[in-house]
Amino acid sequence: MTTIKALSLHQPWATWIAAGKKTIETRMWDTRYRGPLLICASRHGARRSGDQAWVIARDTDGRLREFPVGVALCIAELTYTDRMMLADEPFALCACEPGRFAWHLGSILPVEPFPVKGRQGLFNVDIPDDLLRRFWDDRAARMREE
Repeated sequence: MTTIKALSLHQPWATWIAAGKKTIETRMWDTRYRGPLLICASRHGARRSGDQAWVIARDTDGRLREFPVGVALCIAELTYTDRMMLADEPFALCACEPGRFAWHLGSILPVEPFPVKGRQGLFNVDIPDDLLRRFWDDRAARMREE
């Protein structure tokens, strides 16, 4: 097992990152951390039926759909952070707000969802070694293509 930094987001934003639709996450706080980041969908507002949990929200096309919660969805590379600007809005899928930081994400690798108990801020999660190796291999392959 390998320990990786993780970040919990409400849905549908976590899914939008995993799908590559959202490449900037915004936060009221900055971080010095750079590197792989496990993106998790928090259980905020979840509906439950047995062991299944989800939230219903509008997707980027405006349609209502179910989004999974309480799971990891992808690994992304946190490449840098800076103050959010108006130009970041299309990549953050939200309005620019004073004082917010833009966390720039790249090399997004969707993963088979697995349960994660989310927390506030950055936190550590143990993942299988081969999952992180897949992330680095995928990242290297993308860089060779550019």
